[in-house]
Amino acid sequence: MSINEKFAAIILAAGASSRMGTTKALLNFDEKFTFVEKIIEQFVNAGAEKCVVVCNSNNFNQIKYLEKKNIILVENDIQESSRFYSIYLGCKNLKEYEYIFIHNVDNPYIKTSDIEKIYLNKSPNEYIVPVYNNQGGHPILINKKILEQILIQTTYNQILRNFLKLFNRKNVIFVEENILYNINTYEQYNKLKNNNIWKRV
Repeated sequence: MSINEKFAAIILAAGASSRMGTTKALLNFDEKFTFVEKIIEQFVNAGAEKCVVVCNSNNFNQIKYLEKKNIILVENDIQESSRFYSIYLGCKNLKEYEYIFIHNVDNPYIKTSDIEKIYLNKSPNEYIVPVYNNQGGHPILINKKILEQILIQTTYNQILRNFLKLFNRKNVIFVEENILYNINTYEQYNKLKNNNIWKRV
């Protein structure tokens, strides 16, 4: 099943990957996909009309091969900028959408069914957070009201979590913890690569 409504996704890949020491977006998920390719595949399978990948100046050319009709690459060329600024850059390209997912490139374990479940809980008055064991995960889903507020911000050195406190939140409960996983080190990468979840996603 795919969502028969227009929505989009922002994939955040502008981090320095300092602990990993290499571009996380291009880590191998399996023999077929890199992290960023796997994430894009899941959103496209769910019905995303557009995916915006926000890169940094160091990995932009490495990821440029992804550029095509429904994949937009945006360069965040301010290295000291916050994650919020990357979200702002992504939102600038998606002004026409009522609902937008925000997802980190270091969690390639998201599934199409997870995206669909989150979207089914969409609300024009709340942002949606997947939750496992009382912990919020990703992706989150924002509505047009929040997008418009992001676009009028003049201070980008903000923490998204704090910014979203201005809005109502709706939790969607998950029974699998893949929504929490993220990769920051090679130790985590190798551990999860050998875990069964790697094979299930």
